[in-house]
Order: sequence, then C-alpha cells, then structure tokens
Amino acid sequence: MRSLTTCYSEHAIKVSDSYCSGHSNQAYVSPNQTPSIPNTVTCIYKKLLSQKSLLITLTWCNKLLRQGLSINISDSMSSPSKFNSSFHHLPKTKGSKTFQSCNSKIKVLWDLSAAYYDTGPEPISGFYVLVLVDSELGLFLGDMEEEAACLDGLKTKPQPLKSSMVSRSEHFSGNAIYSTKAKFCDSGTAHDILIKCNEDENESKNPVLSVCIDNKTIFQVKRLRWNFRGNQTIFLDGLLVDMMWDLHDWFFKEASGYAVFMFRTRSGLDSRLWLEEKNSGQKGQDRAEFSLLICAYELIANAAYIGTPGKGILAADESTGTIGKRLASINVENVEDNRRALRELLFTTPGALQCLSGVILFEETLYQKSKSGKPFVDILKEGGVLPGIKVDKGTVELAGTNGETTTQGLDGLAQRCQKYYEAGARFAKWRAVLKIGPNEPSQLAINENANGLARYAIICQENGLVPIVEPEILVDGPHDINKCAEVTERVLAACYKALNDHHVLLEGTLLKPNMVTPGSESKKVAPEVIAEYTVRALQRTVPAAVPAIVFLSGGQSEEEATLNLNAMNKLKTKKPWSLSFSFGRALQQSTLKAWAGKEENVKKAQDAFIVRCKANSEATLGTYKGDATLGEGASESLHVKDYKY
Repeated sequence: MRSLTTCYSEHAIKVSDSYCSGHSNQAYVSPNQTPSIPNTVTCIYKKLLSQKSLLITLTWCNKLLRQGLSINISDSMSSPSKFNSSFHHLPKTKGSKTFQSCNSKIKVLWDLSAAYYDTGPEPISGFYVLVLVDSELGLFLGDMEEEAACLDGLKTKPQPLKSSMVSRSEHFSGNAIYSTKAKFCDSGTAHDILIKCNEDENESKNPVLSVCIDNKTIFQVKRLRWNFRGNQTIFLDGLLVDMMWDLHDWFFKEASGYAVFMFRTRSGLDSRLWLEEKNSGQKGQDRAEFSLLICAYELIANAAYIGTPGKGILAADESTGTIGKRLASINVENVEDNRRALRELLFTTPGALQCLSGVILFEETLYQKSKSGKPFVDILKEGGVLPGIKVDKGTVELAGTNGETTTQGLDGLAQRCQKYYEAGARFAKWRAVLKIGPNEPSQLAINENANGLARYAIICQENGLVPIVEPEILVDGPHDINKCAEVTERVLAACYKALNDHHVLLEGTLLKPNMVTPGSESKKVAPEVIAEYTVRALQRTVPAAVPAIVFLSGGQSEEEATLNLNAMNKLKTKKPWSLSFSFGRALQQSTLKAWAGKEENVKKAQDAFIVRCKANSEATLGTYKGDATLGEGASESLHVKDYKY
C-alpha cells in the first residue's frame, strides 16, 4: 500500500478554513465520557546553542509499576525521526547519565522521585530534567529550579524552557476519545484538543470524526469508513494548521489496526499542504514549525483500557436459563421485562460505572433499552464503559473422555462478531471449562479447549473485538491448592502455545482465569496464600505482552473474591500485567437479594451494588481494607457444582 504522504500529496481533500471563534459553541464530548489514556509521549525540542543547533528528544512512557524516560540527541534537521544514535534509557527516578552524541559531551540530570503525574506518562510537577551539551545548558524541564541549581556542572541557574518544541507524538490506549494540549507557536497559547470517533445517530455502520479545539467543534467528517483519509485546515494563533487523518488500518486491518491524526503548522500562507513542501526543515527559518502526531490502536487501546487499575468488568452475560435460576431464587418470573429491569438497575446505579471499564452482555441485553427507551450500549458508553458480548454457544461433552467438555460456537462466529461490533460491542468472551479429577484434565481436553480459545481469539481480532480468553478450571472436588496450581499452569501454558500458533495479537487480548484455590471439598486457606499461588502460576505462564488479567470469581462469596484479589495486588513481586476482576455472581448476589424484583427496592439494591463495585475497585489497587458494608448474601458461598451458564 502506498504511503500516507504520497496519498495526500496527490489526492488531498479540498481545504477549507474554519475559525475557532466563528463555529459551534457546543463541545461535542460528554463530561461522562472518559478520554483515552496516553501511554507514550515523545517530544522533540529544537535548541540553538553557541556552536550548533540540536534536536533533543524525550520519550515518556507508562509502565505498569512506574513511569519511564528515554532521551536522544540529534543534529538532523531535515529528518528528525532519523537519529544519529540510539535512545538512552534513564532507568532510575533520580540520577545522571553522560554519553557522546553529535561530537559533543551530553550530560543528563534528572529527578522524578517526587513527581506528580496525571493520567498520562508525563509528570505535571515536582520534577526536573536538565540536559547539558558541552557544559552549555541545552534543555531544562520542570518546576524545581532551586534544586537543579545546586547540581554540579552548572555555570548559571537553570531557567524555564526556552527551546522550541517542534514535534509531539502521543500513543493512546482507551476508547475512541483522544484529549491533549498543544501549543502551535512559541508566542501562542496552549489549546485543548479533543478528537472523537463516534457512531452516527442515523447510520451506525459509519462513524463520525469530530475535532474540537478549546471546547468548540471545529469540523466533523461523516461516513468515515468511506472518508477514512483526509485533511482540513484551521486558522489558529495567526497560523494555518493542517489537520490530517488516516483510519484505513483501523477499519480494514482490525487485528493490528491503528488510526493516525496529525496537526502541523505551515511554513507560509500559501495554498500548498505541508506534505507537499520541500526543504521545510532547512536552516535559517525564523520560525520553527510544529507538528502533533496522535496514534491510536483500537484493539490494543481497548484491551489496555479494560485493564485500567481501579476498574474492572461486570459479567452480566448470563443466558436466559441461568438468569432464570437467579430470578427464581428471589421468586421473580423469568420474562424479558424482569431481565431488562435487573440489568437496568445495575447499569444505572449512580457511581457504579466509574468503577467499571467493561460490561459483558448476553445477546438479548446487547440490543435492549432502558425503560425510557435509551439503548443499554449507549448508557455504558456514555459512562466510559466498553460493552462486551458472550459469543460461545455453551459446552458439549468431549468424546473419549470421562465427562470432560469442549466449547462450541466457532461456526458462524465471524459473522456474529461483525454484527456485534456494529451493535457497539468492543470485546468478547468465550468460556472453556476443565475439571480436576483423578485423571483430569486429560491432555486431549486441554489441547482441544486451548485450540478452541485460540481460534475464537483470532476470529474476534479479525473482526475488531478484543477477545477475553477464559479457561476456567472448576473448583469442584477435594484437591488441595498445590494440585490446582499444577493444573492451572498446564492449562495456561497450553493456551498461550495455541494463541501464538494462531498468531493472536497478545497485546489485544485479556485473560480471565480462575484463582488458584483449594477444591470446594477441601479446607480453605488465607487470601495471602491464594495470592502467592495464583500470581506464581501466572508468572510462569502468562506473557508480559498481555495487558491485564481479569479473574472470575468461581463460586467464591462476594467478600471472599474481593479479599483474594486485594491480596494479589498487595503482593510485593513481579506483576507485568494489571490484576483486576470480571465478576458476575460476586458482584450481583447481595444486589439481587436486596432488589427481590420490587420497584420500591431499586435504591436499596443499587446501594448494595455500589458497595461491591467500590470494594473491588479498591482491590485492584491493593487498598481494600475489608471494611465494606456487607449486604445480605455477601459472605455466603456461591459455589454450584458443575456450574453452567
């Protein structure tokens, strides 16, 4: 496929001017919608020194346990992306590093030990980064001038940045809302930029691109699947700024798709696009041009967003038969209106969606609406929650085994995924079930279920859905925790072998395993023991490329599941993935009992639900103190032998 530059220079959409002061005063983004989270930000600064001109590149990145920082120095003006040397990683939160680059001695001094971070990887305050080039100050960032002034090698007190930022690149993880700030010239102001790709109210198959600057919608592009590439010009701070977008791979290469949005100032007030201009980086220009690049990977972004610490998944994907059993336990008839009422109660609980990043739905629920006529999918999206969908067709007995099972539903899965994506789903779930017995699980059952999960996963990714891989090992039986750990490791190892064989993009997946616990007929152990055994099994089998592990509750009581998850996140050991929850019964049991199918009990039920949501949100951070108000049923076991749903 031809490059983006070539395409624009020959087939650019007609440029039209939009003025920030003369368009809509209505911001297009809802305050309830959560913007994506940048995980990498690269800034290139141009600095004129006494003897030379240099480009100083800083890359800030989010890591699971800490932030990361790398630096590069280059004298390349015409192609700032091609550096003379590799990046130098600054591994500690405070220190110094000396290296040679561009025939100069470079010394970097930094202190991030007390830095304050917002949602992104860049510090907001309480830090400094200082770059010396042959003992001359090349760059100073931060708000700790007094501390930096005491450093060795400084001839004068460092002053706030006077270098020009010529390029900023941001890589996002999250939903299709991207928020950032940009200053397009040294004398201009910092502008709030929002980019949103949302569904057209009248044509759901064709999303709309909206661009907003300083809370004003500048322009919209409809029929985005057709207009997946284009450009528009805006007039800002006395400058012509070209905004360009390329969403081809996002729409048509879902497994590895990404979207690119670019802003760049022009070098002159003429009719040419910046991509057509030659020698734009030539020396001697009075004004440095600025470019902003935003990259968004949908599968990877959505998977990372679901695994956001402090959030988790509500599994509300019970089949009609299973939810019928739940309703029968409170003497409520299993009819669609009652099923809808229960789901609406959960989805509209004040404050609950702030604790969730995803909700798994049953097919019926995906298309249901609230009592007021609002689709559940829209309620979730407006609350910053990604809708998911259960796509398997249940289990069948695997011939030649002692009652072991395999999961069905691969036939027609691609078509179903396409339909669910169009309806608003962005991730999927497929449950494989294995059991522990004298000779179980057999290698046949392990291999069959692992390959089934892998086939499901790649089909989902080919159709834009993040697959949750769920190999559940039932808690049924008298086995001890050591046996559960051994089986869990065998099963997970086989699953990731199959996922790699099927070329599944691990960064765009999630794992939903059982916790490593003793069997239901065995003596219980403390949460700290479960945490140690579970995390160790995961360390031995789950690649670091997987962004998050969302545990199933497996018949534990509400409080038990929360305490075990909290113990895992408190554990001081290597955990390259976030550890979160994907609970069904363990989020709904006390809510169900409080509701009892009565309208007058809705608030009481919602109060019980928000207690469990907040408790599990805290558990994902390892900060739950076990002080939640326990509703009726919160401490009772939810184990059902040979559980099916």
